[in-house]
Amino acid sequence: IKITGVTFEILEDPLGQVSLIWVLGWVSVIGGIALVVLGVWLLTNLFESVTVLAWLIGISLIVAGVVEILALHSVREVAAAAWISGGLLVAAGIVVLVWPDATLWAIAVVAGIGLILAGVLRIVVALADRDHADMPWQLGLGGLSVALGAIVLAWPDQTLVVLAVLLGIRAIGSGLVA
Repeated sequence: IKITGVTFEILEDPLGQVSLIWVLGWVSVIGGIALVVLGVWLLTNLFESVTVLAWLIGISLIVAGVVEILALHSVREVAAAAWISGGLLVAAGIVVLVWPDATLWAIAVVAGIGLILAGVLRIVVALADRDHADMPWQLGLGGLSVALGAIVLAWPDQTLVVLAVLLGIRAIGSGLVA
């Protein structure tokens, strides 16, 4: 397959089936694009209702968790950490979706803790695989996630706009790295 000068090789097994790694790679790319779109939407619609924001935050956290698992699960040394990190983001997203009418404080706490834990695990993964080409990006995104989570936890009462901006930035960052 050739797209704008870049050639992608389709790997096939002896039975002629498309490789699972190839399929998961494309799912990761599509998930990354979805995160960028979701992040841009969050950044451009800051004053929507709390319920809509809660749903978008929940969906953003779930998509980020799935993309994190897909992007890192194949690195044998860090596969477990990728599953844990991605699972934490998915769990945080589900909690936010289950409580859409919760106060902004509760949403901020759940999202903040999820961001911090996922960021710490991403940093650990990056440091464990220092030879990987995108290690600086992974390390930076992990640090960004920790910082964003700390900011969200520091100002939970003013978090409507803050959380939308921070999660929008994080979603765009995750989408670009995926």
